[in-house]
Amino acid sequence: MINPEIIQHLKKDSVLKNIISSVQLQIDKPDITLFEQLLRSIISQQLSTKAASTIYTRFRNGFDRFPLQPDDILQKDAGILRSYGLSYQKASYLHHIAEHFKTNQLLEHPWDQLDDASVIKTLLPIKGVGLWTVQMVLIFHLMREDVFPIDDLAIRQRMISWYQPEGEGKTQISNLHLIAENWRPYRSIACRYIWAAGDLEKQGIKL
Repeated sequence: MINPEIIQHLKKDSVLKNIISSVQLQIDKPDITLFEQLLRSIISQQLSTKAASTIYTRFRNGFDRFPLQPDDILQKDAGILRSYGLSYQKASYLHHIAEHFKTNQLLEHPWDQLDDASVIKTLLPIKGVGLWTVQMVLIFHLMREDVFPIDDLAIRQRMISWYQPEGEGKTQISNLHLIAENWRPYRSIACRYIWAAGDLEKQGIKL
C-alpha cells in the first residue's frame, strides 16, 4: 500500500494523475540480497521485461544455493553462464561483480545505512556496473523513494511521448529533469508508475 500522501503529491502532475487513476501499483520488498539484485540488473540490461524475466529464471535455476554467493558465480565459466541466455559480455560482468564482492567483503556491507551517493560510490567502480544499474538497485532493492533514472530508455521515451518537452538532445534531457523535479521527494515512485503504465500500453490497454 502506497502512502496516500505520496499519491496526493504525485497527482499534482496531470499526467501522473491519469496514470495513478488507471494503474494499480504493487511495491514489494525484495526477497533477494543486494548482490543478487545487482546480478539481476546486469542480466536485465537492454532487454524487455519478459525476456529479462525468462533469462533470469533460467540463470537462477542453474544454482541450488539461496542466497547466491560470489563463489557460486565464479565457479561457472562464461560458457555455462551463456547457456542461460547471457551474452559473453554480461557473463564477464557477472564475474567482475562476484570477484569485487568477494575481494571487498561486500555481502554483509551495511547498505541500508548508506545514503544514495555512498551506494553509487561503492558500486560504480565495478567493471560493467553503470549508473543505471546502481539506480535499479537503489529503487528495487534498497527501496529508495527519490531516484530519477533518466538513462532508462523506457522512462525517457514515455516521458517524451506523454509530456512533449521542448528542445532536443541536452535541452530535452534538461527539461525532463525539470519535470521530474516536481515529483520530489518521490521520483522513484513516479517512475514505478510510468513503468507500470508503459507495460499496460504494450498490452494494448489505452490509458
